[in-house]
Amino acid sequence: MKNPPASPASAAAAAERQLTVSSVHLNYLIDSARDMGAQLQAVLDELGLNAALLGDIEQRVPLTVEQRLLDTIRQQLDDPLFGLHMGEKVRPASAGSLGYATMSSRNLGEAIGLMLRYERFQSDVAHCDMQVDDETFSISWTPQDGEVDIHRHRVEATFSGWVNFGRWITRSQHHPLAVSFRHACPVDDTGDYERIFCCPVTFNADVNRITLSASLLDIPLADADPEIHQLMRARIEQLLANYQARGNFLGTVRQAILAALPLCTPTLESLADEMGIKPWTLRRRLSAEGTDFSSLLDQVRQEQVQRYLADPRQSISDIASLLGYSEQSALNRAFKRWFDCTPAAYRQRLLQK
Repeated sequence: MKNPPASPASAAAAAERQLTVSSVHLNYLIDSARDMGAQLQAVLDELGLNAALLGDIEQRVPLTVEQRLLDTIRQQLDDPLFGLHMGEKVRPASAGSLGYATMSSRNLGEAIGLMLRYERFQSDVAHCDMQVDDETFSISWTPQDGEVDIHRHRVEATFSGWVNFGRWITRSQHHPLAVSFRHACPVDDTGDYERIFCCPVTFNADVNRITLSASLLDIPLADADPEIHQLMRARIEQLLANYQARGNFLGTVRQAILAALPLCTPTLESLADEMGIKPWTLRRRLSAEGTDFSSLLDQVRQEQVQRYLADPRQSISDIASLLGYSEQSALNRAFKRWFDCTPAAYRQRLLQK
């Protein structure tokens, strides 16, 4: 029996733009793995992760590329706790300009605030929230796609990295009060978790969270330097502005596709001409966003068709025309690929709710 069509909310989430990671994050992953003995040149060549890309701090690659690299590393090292051990190798250079800006902050609280503010530049994979009360503060790590097991190494690397980096920049051995992970414990012996965190560690929890004493926020940093801090902060502000501008560019392309669809199926060339840029420029900038024209066109159509089907006044043939299809049968084939059912069946499900 086939699964019912996805709900509009879940399908829209699945159609969001492709998640990406920065070259800074990739270098940290690669350096950590090589330090543990991984031989990565073959897979780096296969994935197109060359020196030019890895050396450009503004470059980003799709999360799927990072996942393939991570899978190769895990297979080579045969380490079920690779992410946890990766976090032990973190240093300021691991986060580029952000690492140095953090290290030169006045105190740990300022450093943490800075790190969380720019976390999305490092990787789109998750968002972090911080809560502070009189005695404790806690930071949660929530993946954008809601998955659990696929992100185990990432969240363990993040929490381990935070703790070890915090100890490094404060030149102290303060420990968390508690750590919780949503995934199940991957090993029988939890000794490495206890060694790294030095506190109770809970698995199968409702949230990925690390909790510490609020008094730690006022600890001065050993390498606090106002001049270096301002210099590095200005650098990451520019990087963030460039990153956000790329996101705005992607939104502009999506709007241009939406405007063109009722008239015809746009091509990369026709859309570039409409936007007043060269086709190769459009192709290159979409690639920098971790996507391409065909995938983006497909995503826009997938999102719009759900909105159109929710309005019973729109006939399916009219919807096909609004999405740039010359025939309803072309929409039916695409819809079958997206949702494993027909547009009519999907609409019926919506109207029955």
